[in-house]
This record gives sequence, structure tokens and C-alpha cells, in this order.
Amino acid sequence: MMKKVTEHIKNNKGRCIVHHNLQYLSRYCNPIRRNELDCLKLILLRKQFYKKRNLRSAVRTVQNSYQAAMMRKMLKDSKAGKDNRLELVYGANCPPPYFYVEPATRICFNSKVCPWCFTRLRLLPIYSELLAARSRLKRGYRIAILTSSFDAGTPVEDMFFTRKQVHRWAKSLMTAQVVQPLPVAVGDFIGVKNLRLLIQVVPESKDYLNVFDKRNINHNGAFFFYKPKLALQFVADQIPWSLLYPLKSVEAFSAIYSSYKGKKLIRINKYKEK
Repeated sequence: MMKKVTEHIKNNKGRCIVHHNLQYLSRYCNPIRRNELDCLKLILLRKQFYKKRNLRSAVRTVQNSYQAAMMRKMLKDSKAGKDNRLELVYGANCPPPYFYVEPATRICFNSKVCPWCFTRLRLLPIYSELLAARSRLKRGYRIAILTSSFDAGTPVEDMFFTRKQVHRWAKSLMTAQVVQPLPVAVGDFIGVKNLRLLIQVVPESKDYLNVFDKRNINHNGAFFFYKPKLALQFVADQIPWSLLYPLKSVEAFSAIYSSYKGKKLIRINKYKEK
């Protein structure tokens, strides 16, 4: 089977993009699927792609942009003598979450550039933990999100806090740390930086920023929320997908795609009911 796919790519110059037939799942599907739908809407129906009010149309708009960016990377790597076409084709055909798709294709697991895997591997685990702690948000707790920026190429361990350490500092009920490489516009040039998002459920009475300021930890500031969906919307809005996929961003897309391979860029201290 793999040999046939490889031959197909070679004979058709990489033209093996799948156009999925998307079918909505039942409104009575399991809770995880419903949470997945909420996360998907945060990316598709707000800010960057909100003009497409129909969810299925929005999915196709984003999918076309993502697949075009993957094909540009394939062409770029092919000219450089890299034969990774099979990997890129499978990545380009990653199925969107929540929907039943036909034909069935593999998940690429590359949440650095794939909006579908960012939804299922980043937003969904964070959302699930925030929902678990939701009852405490009405009893003296709030959601805090601390953002920090790092240069491209910064070692992974230099961007993450020790799990128990940061969890204990803020007396948090749950802690999620996410590092995401991002495209950055500098004039006409598209560069790359790394963004760290620290999401915690912390006591209202605690001076949250002082926890980090007294330890001389650099950050871009903190944002506070009382509703899980609003907090997750903030996280989703930090990723400029519309800047990642255009033709002018091919170098940045390629750099982000290849960065931190095999590294785990999300760490979660789960909520435990007391």
C-alpha cells in the first residue's frame, strides 16, 4: 500500500490531496466530541476565519490554506533534495476533528502547523481540565493565563517550568503549559518566535504576577477569566494561522514545521477534586 502511494506521488507530482466529505456528527454524540466541537469553533468562527459562518465551509477554507502551505513546503524540500513527500502528503490530508470524514485519513500529530491537531492535542486537553475545575471558579478561584516570548531555537527545557514548582508557587488547582512556535511579521519579512502560555486556576486573593516578579521571571503579562470558554478563546486567538499559510510565509512555515521534532510541547498538572 505504501509503495502504491509513493508511486502515485511520484507520477502525479505530489497531486494527491484528499478533499474530505464532511458529515456532522449527531447532536447526541459523547461529551468529548462536543468539547472538540467547541474547541474547533474557537479557531474557525472567530476573528481570523469568522466570515465563513457555516462550520463546514470554514473547515474547507482553512483546510485549503493548510494544504496549499504543505504543498509549497513539499516543492521547497524537493528542490533541496529532500524526499519527504509521503510524510508531507499524509500531513496535508490530516482530517478535521469532530466531523465524520470520508475517505478516512491519518492524523498528523503536528500541532505546530496543523489547526486540526492543535485543536485535538492542545485546546481539548486544556478545555477538559478547565471544565473539571469549573465549580471552583465560583468559589474564590479564577483562571490566570501568563504569556512569555522566547527566541526561535530556544531549548525546550528553558521554556518550561518544573511542573510541581510552578503549580505550588501559585497554589493552583490545575496547571497547563504550552509552547507554540509562531510566525511574526517584521516589515515584509515573516520571522519565527516561541510563545509560552501558562494556564492556571488560582485563588482570587493571591497577587498572581508577584509570584513571578519576585523570582525575576520575564513575562508579557497575565490575563484573568472566570469562564473556561473565554480563557480558551484567548489561547486560540494567540495563534495567527492566517499569517502562517500565505506564500510569503513559506520559509517561516518550513522552519516551524521542522522545529522541536519529537519534543513534547504541552505539560499538564491535572485538576484533582478535593
